[in-house]
Amino acid sequence: MENKNKIQYLIVDTSAFIKNAAIQDIGVNILTEQAVVNEITNKRQLRKLIVLPYDLKVQEAFSENIKFVIKLESYSTANISITQGVRPTAKTS
Repeated sequence: MENKNKIQYLIVDTSAFIKNAAIQDIGVNILTEQAVVNEITNKRQLRKLIVLPYDLKVQEAFSENIKFVIKLESYSTANISITQGVRPTAKTS
């Protein structure tokens, strides 16, 4: 896949490593946090991290960026739930 068809910055969580996902096929720059790498304790999966077919950049996220993603995720999840026929729970004030 050409780089122009890939996500320029792909942030990955533990599940991508555990499932051995081919994230190099969808992202150009693959990023994660040290806390994510620390969650991987299985020796086989740790060995796979050493020989990844891409450069994994480990960086610390800024708290304001995390807040933005959480807000965006909650908005997106509500829209996805509605289109899938699942009613989102009502917020109480």
